[in-house]
Amino acid sequence: MELKLDYLRRDKKSGLLTYRRRFPQELVPFIPSKSPSGSGRKELKVSLKASSMNHPVARARYEEAERMWGEIVDQARKRASGTFDQLDAETIAYLASHVVNEGLEIDAEVRLLPEPADRKKQRAQTLAAVTLEDLTEWREMRAVGDIEGIIGIWGYEAASLAEVEGFRLDQNSPSHVALCSAIHDAQIAASEGTLERLKGNSVPTPLIAKRPAKAAQIDKIAISIFDIYERYAAVPGRSLKTVAQWRRYIKHLVDFVGTDNILAMQHDDLVAWRNHLRDHATYKGKRFSAKTINGSYLGAVNAVFAWAKGDAIIPANPMLEVAKVKLPKAPRTRGKGFTSEEALTILRASLQPPTSNEKEDLRNAKRWCPWIMAYSGARVNEITQLRKQDIFEQDGVWVMRITPEAGTVKNKESRLVPLHSHLRAQGFLKFVEERSDGPLFYNPAKRRSDNAINRQANRLGSKLAEWVRSVGIVGVMPNHAWRHHFISQAVRYRFDPAITRALTGHASGDVHGDYEHVGEFVDVLSREIELIPPFKV
Repeated sequence: MELKLDYLRRDKKSGLLTYRRRFPQELVPFIPSKSPSGSGRKELKVSLKASSMNHPVARARYEEAERMWGEIVDQARKRASGTFDQLDAETIAYLASHVVNEGLEIDAEVRLLPEPADRKKQRAQTLAAVTLEDLTEWREMRAVGDIEGIIGIWGYEAASLAEVEGFRLDQNSPSHVALCSAIHDAQIAASEGTLERLKGNSVPTPLIAKRPAKAAQIDKIAISIFDIYERYAAVPGRSLKTVAQWRRYIKHLVDFVGTDNILAMQHDDLVAWRNHLRDHATYKGKRFSAKTINGSYLGAVNAVFAWAKGDAIIPANPMLEVAKVKLPKAPRTRGKGFTSEEALTILRASLQPPTSNEKEDLRNAKRWCPWIMAYSGARVNEITQLRKQDIFEQDGVWVMRITPEAGTVKNKESRLVPLHSHLRAQGFLKFVEERSDGPLFYNPAKRRSDNAINRQANRLGSKLAEWVRSVGIVGVMPNHAWRHHFISQAVRYRFDPAITRALTGHASGDVHGDYEHVGEFVDVLSREIELIPPFKV
């Protein structure tokens, strides 16, 4: 006889059972959802993947769904009451120290087990292989900043550890993210210690850190700027790359002010933050430029405050009277583009045999991307995200299509750029023909996360920049300098300005300055591009 349980529904088409249970109406505003508003989830739906409750999978999934519903409701009640623990750095370090201690303590105990020598050796070899595999993956996640993946691995452990130690933690809060990251690092440290022991080195088990006197402070969360930002970012049409970048700027503000409560952020706090960015903040040892402070940090925060004010979430925008930073213009000792010799140095280097440990994606990008940028003036990520279907012949002219369908395009408009005859003569079309459908310079199947700032095309652009610097090119932006070099070539060989703008995707400063459809005449565009003589490498 089939067991009858509450909250079961049967799909009319598939016949499969689904757990469906509504949340209490008063808690709905406090339950996160994927809707543009960011909250308001009304029910939990979980497929049991079976047509009968007699199936063990169905029973297990039903019980898991019940547990999930209870946790979501519990978190919502805490969120509604505004009583969660905000963990400071010392408390997070204290909690993470449990992970390192436990990992190495268990490892030490296992070594004392009464086992035959051959069994111990076999176990050690297996442990070494598994540990090294985990370490490789975890280090890569840390290197690329795969926060979503880190939370996915350690989120449950972080919540459990906090609960055992008596902390009430909102699993959608910055404290939860920080604790997951700390646990991730702690697991790496424990695994590194285990490997060192397997090499015969002495690694003591570290003690658990001393519990801070004020391990956490319960804070009445009014309106979190992180929650506001996620709602702002969910509005259709936002640039994924910009959304990912701006999260860092919001976090920088929160870290400086010491609270994520947007209602607690006053004009004086924002002025102090602006001055800190101007007078003290650095990136890779260099002070921020006025453009970075005004356009990135202040611009991002102002946009979020303005949106929140416009949607009546906050009563006022305290950024309105925060003046922009003014700094003396740095002296320029050279142009923004490559010199002729620098361009030739890079192009010659692209023809050198690859190193033995170089991956195929980077090898192909080094071989072709500099040449394509040299003959097109395109931005580096417009090239690294090219797909096989973006290279084709139109009206007897081989072209590449730069399109937002492939990834980020600054002006969000598609354009066609003819391929220079020298590029074709080098075998670029043959390279394209031999590639699989999809991106030319990376394999989407290897993508670890869809987070825009970690996209493979962007990472390839960064690696190309590192490579350009390694061949001795300094003093310019190593990828963007090709764009300036191309525009200089266009001036040198007297391109029509409207055609230069059509090729590079630059907007015209004069509404009468461009021919209306010049970008559609690929034969005209090709004629201009061919004015640039082949680089003699």
